[in-house]
Amino acid sequence: MCSVPTPPKANASKKANEGSGEQKQVKGNCSEPAKGVLVSIHESLAEKAKAAAELKLAVEAKLDKTLLGMVCTEDVCCDERDHGYQKAGAHEMVVYYLAGYVHKKITKTITCEECCALLTASPDQFNSVETQLNQRRLTELRSFKPGCLREASFRLYALIKEVEEVVHDTLETSAVFGDIFWMVLDRLHATALPAIGCNEHHEFLTAKIIKCYCLMRMHFFSRKKNRELLVTEKVQNARKKAKLL
Repeated sequence: MCSVPTPPKANASKKANEGSGEQKQVKGNCSEPAKGVLVSIHESLAEKAKAAAELKLAVEAKLDKTLLGMVCTEDVCCDERDHGYQKAGAHEMVVYYLAGYVHKKITKTITCEECCALLTASPDQFNSVETQLNQRRLTELRSFKPGCLREASFRLYALIKEVEEVVHDTLETSAVFGDIFWMVLDRLHATALPAIGCNEHHEFLTAKIIKCYCLMRMHFFSRKKNRELLVTEKVQNARKKAKLL
């Protein structure tokens, strides 16, 4: 009959060793000494966190390189009268509303006054009859008090509108897979997008705006797909239960 290995006991009787001064060791049938843990939980988590941080930096570097390499031209006309602003629908109003959100995010991270002025709509533009932007109606309705929401300039709206068209067409015509975000960037790279910003910062600022809007748009898209999948799963479970009945 095989014997079960038992570790040596560490608690010896103190009363038996009071006179001798040496602690009596009670041994078991295991001769191998106990070894320490090779990798602790803290070290394992630290290595995973370091690997995740390195991967994030690599993706950020690739994204910035792709965005800075996009074809952005200042020759694209951004005149509001060339875009049919007087025929604004619900989609255009939502795009202008999102442009105001991008304006708020971007202006917090830049210090150039000229760039901030180019992103912000001036009161003179809204007072002019020729440049009256009907897309502002949703922003005005969502403003709980006058001026609480940011007003995007015509040039910023034109850039966001061009980006939204490419993003929308890509998401509607392509299958959902892991690299769909990079597919969106590839199609944006092949599109002549209007640049915005001063002479020194227009490339960096345009890339920053495109990055901010694309990340926000893909976040909305993923949430929408998750809701659709959840509804589909609930319907499938309901059908299975109905068949059992």
